[in-house]
Amino acid sequence: TIVNFNLTVEKRKIALMETTLSAESKKKILWLGEIPTPYRLPLQYQIERNSKCEILFAYCAEKQADRSWGAQEKELQKIWGALHHKVLEGWQFQRKGSNPYSLFLNPEVWSLIRKGRFDLVIIGGWFQPTMFLAALACFSRRIPFVVHSESHGLKKRFFLKRLFKYIYPGALIRLASAFLATGSQSAKYLNQYNRKSPKFIFPNAANNDFFISENKRLEKKKNTLIRELHYPCRHNFLFVGRMVEIKGIRDFINAFDKVADRITDWGVVIV
Repeated sequence: TIVNFNLTVEKRKIALMETTLSAESKKKILWLGEIPTPYRLPLQYQIERNSKCEILFAYCAEKQADRSWGAQEKELQKIWGALHHKVLEGWQFQRKGSNPYSLFLNPEVWSLIRKGRFDLVIIGGWFQPTMFLAALACFSRRIPFVVHSESHGLKKRFFLKRLFKYIYPGALIRLASAFLATGSQSAKYLNQYNRKSPKFIFPNAANNDFFISENKRLEKKKNTLIRELHYPCRHNFLFVGRMVEIKGIRDFINAFDKVADRITDWGVVIV
């Protein structure tokens, strides 16, 4: 059901783009992203397979310095090999610490857009210098572009930071022809900068086929696995994610520590 839902949603997005572009000839779309991720790559592959447009997926880098996964993960290798993609030349600057992040600068994106004869460009995010450069290239060539954004307004920001975001990325957002928002909060946030351009919900999605098949395979030996993995208690809280502060691992452990003496039959499993 999840797989069918995702495909239905994406086919609607594809149909909308193709209607907007007109169908006189095969249209060209450039889809820009930071890196190929496990929760987007399978979805992008399905979009390419089901679209009547010619899509090129371009990435700032094949792997991000502060993330241990990339396109070479075992379950993604086949998709990565079949996907029409390009890794842009450029630089990656990393900020280390409790809240690490990477900045990408890929000047190649300018010439790619100006010479590529694209009918539409989808820009993954707006914070990266590469994405801002891509928007400027689109504006100079009068190519419509769509911003794919996960940003939301739930986190409180200092006034100067809000002002900076209004001026720098806000300019890009105000020029966008449409938006792909990962959820309703993201769509609401984008409305602060641009109320006129349409927003479409475009959720992140894992490789559902892979997880469904693995679940069926492992369900048969569930009890054996429970014994082999030595779960601490009969009931357990599960944390799955990168061991970095931005994912909330510290909050998770501190919260459990406060109630541990009252729920002695509960344990913690961290993956």
